[in-house]
Amino acid sequence: MESDPFPDLALASQRLLRIQAASRAVLPRERVLRAINLEEPDRVPLDLIWPTQSIMAALKEALGESTEEGVLRALGVDVRWVSPGPAASWEGRTYGDGSWEDEWGVRWRNYRDTNRAVFHPLASAQDTSDIEGHPWPDPRDPWRLASLRRSLGAIGGDYGIVFGAGGNLLERSWYLRGFKNFLMDMTRRRKIAESILDRVMAFHREITVAALEEFGSRIDIVFTADDLGDQNNLFFAPKLWREIFKPRYASLFSEYKKFGAKTMFHSDGNCFELIPDLVDAGLDILNPVQPMAAQMDPATVKEKFGEKLAFHGTICIQKTLPFGSVEQVRDEVISRIGTVGQGGGLILSPTHGVLEDVPATNVIALYKTARKYGTYARRAA
Repeated sequence: MESDPFPDLALASQRLLRIQAASRAVLPRERVLRAINLEEPDRVPLDLIWPTQSIMAALKEALGESTEEGVLRALGVDVRWVSPGPAASWEGRTYGDGSWEDEWGVRWRNYRDTNRAVFHPLASAQDTSDIEGHPWPDPRDPWRLASLRRSLGAIGGDYGIVFGAGGNLLERSWYLRGFKNFLMDMTRRRKIAESILDRVMAFHREITVAALEEFGSRIDIVFTADDLGDQNNLFFAPKLWREIFKPRYASLFSEYKKFGAKTMFHSDGNCFELIPDLVDAGLDILNPVQPMAAQMDPATVKEKFGEKLAFHGTICIQKTLPFGSVEQVRDEVISRIGTVGQGGGLILSPTHGVLEDVPATNVIALYKTARKYGTYARRAA
């Protein structure tokens, strides 16, 4: 076998190829996929979860952008959210008090950038026949996927895609029934509770599976949500959640993973005691890891569960973003990168929708700091 007549040239060529590969621009979607697979990408991926109208208007002005997409690009956000549209046959109703009705018959009213349920159509249900007689929305209405197709077409293929169709088993059920009523149902009228839950679950399963069947190559994460507790405690005994909700979520997660999607679950408040159960049910990503809730210190949650879970959120909207200085925002971002971001497994974002009391300068500082110090080859001093 003849030797290479130009060994130095061959070595230089190989070195150049390695440098080119290392310096290749990483697309946002690749960055997100590496992070949620618990690998270190080039830098910590970023999201701006549920931007409210007020903060988006302030950011447009501060950044000199005219569109929401322009703001997301200017901030370096790697994630885009999509959802199916309403059924073609649904006609929304607005009432004199300013409230409006959704597809499920629940009435809502807006309070300073947040919506609250003010009418629960199943509040007076006495048995399961009343539940079955409710006009449930049709998950397979073709208009839903037509709307989703347009949304995905407008985004393009470079971003990590989160699909959300609600997925809130507990929350959607109490929106329909009323919070106190539904908690009572779970302990005293289990058949009513499970009848509502199963109709809600069937809707979310069908609409999500339909989306994954058609757009599974584009959808990276399926989002579900249920606030399981307040700042300090769970809303109900863990045993009750394990009996009623855990098997249902395990079934949904298993179904979605058949299409290669990762699962993300949102719970505000202290849900620490149920995190092992969520992992056991098949959860991949926990959102938002609310820093001011009891037991939810992000670094501690990462240390305890980081070998099995990725995390989304962690930047405090209760204290740091609305009331902190730019320097305090910077310090929190750097802290999260150095703890929760170690080894991958973090999509950095505010822990919830940013409200009107947050200065745009603090939001911009979050993303500027993350882009500067979030690279895995460099850490802040």
